[in-house]
Amino acid sequence: MEKGPVVCLVHGLWMTGLEMYLLKKRLVRAGLHCVNFSYQSTSKDVGENAKRLAGFLAEKGIGQPFFVCHSYGGLVVCRYLSGYCPGPGIKVVFLGTPINGASLAKRLGDMRLVQMITGKSLPALKKGCGPGAGGIHFAMIAGSVNIGLGMFFLKGKADGMVAVADTVAPWLEKHSVVRCSHLFLLFSKKASRLCIEFLGQ
Repeated sequence: MEKGPVVCLVHGLWMTGLEMYLLKKRLVRAGLHCVNFSYQSTSKDVGENAKRLAGFLAEKGIGQPFFVCHSYGGLVVCRYLSGYCPGPGIKVVFLGTPINGASLAKRLGDMRLVQMITGKSLPALKKGCGPGAGGIHFAMIAGSVNIGLGMFFLKGKADGMVAVADTVAPWLEKHSVVRCSHLFLLFSKKASRLCIEFLGQ
């Protein structure tokens, strides 16, 4: 097992983890040890993927991980924290995670096409998540460039997929908004810097 906290990177819906390459490179350059967790976002539900995450961390010998998670990946991490109680002191950075439930999923979730492309992730996308066990530190980085499907359906600030209002909760220790779209939260220098600052506190 590595010394010091290990940062587990958890990708979002329809992704593989390769999209987090640049973010991971920046975190490693800042002195953080990182691992990628890849999972099946549509063919398995949030509970199944949380169980797989628990198994992955146990296999790696990581007992007190930190997390940086994009979008739906944050919902998987929240379910893991709720069900497997890894202990206090863990830090989690969400990148555009709809912790209040995704307004887009709530609005379009009854459409057959949306149900087909989101698969088993849809219930969690509609519901969102809570903080789980106590003693865990959470930060959110949301985007404000509304380019994508959301530009037709989301009111107010949004990142093209998730509304900023979907990302706000009283249990977050820090909430930041950066000028980029949903996917580009993974490539934003400012978002990377904010991740590093929060994890290093």
